[in-house]
Order: sequence, then structure tokens, then C-alpha cells
Amino acid sequence: ILSTSRKANIMKNIRHKLIKYADVPPSTQIYFVVDAPTLTDSDIQQATQGSGALSKHPNINVILLQTFLSTVIARFSALPLPEGISLVLMETEQK
Repeated sequence: ILSTSRKANIMKNIRHKLIKYADVPPSTQIYFVVDAPTLTDSDIQQATQGSGALSKHPNINVILLQTFLSTVIARFSALPLPEGISLVLMETEQK
């Protein structure tokens, strides 16, 4: 997760992280999630457009946190609890 309030800082943050993930197999999808409530998906695209460093890693996706939660995470469903396991904390109803 990258945290920034400025579009100009997105690629600076990504360059630092690319070093760590450069050797990950191309079949593994990697998400650099930008937590920036004041930025938009368009801002993310503009900041990363034409990046030679990112173009070398097509498996790396740069995505806004809100978009990541609504498109990527929303596709997953919770795993069922194994037999004999029960929750200690239960979700409470909001009134």
C-alpha cells in the first residue's frame, strides 16, 4: 500500500517498491494499492502512464484503494470455517 496525497509522488513510491518485486514470476499478479482519498482512478492512470519501469512488469497493477476494494477484493468470498471451529467475536447488528 502506498500512501500519498500528491499525484506526483505515486511513481516515486512505486520505483522504491519495484526493486523488491522485480523477480516475482510474471504469472503472479501484484497490486500496488494507492491510499489517497483526494486522488481519482484517472489521477493514478496519468501518474503511471508511459512508465518504462512499470511496462517491464505487466503483472504489476497500480490501483486506487477504493477501486481495489470494490473490484478485486469484492470478487472473493470468505472461506467456510473448518468443522469444530466457532467464532469468538460475532458481528453485531447496527441499530
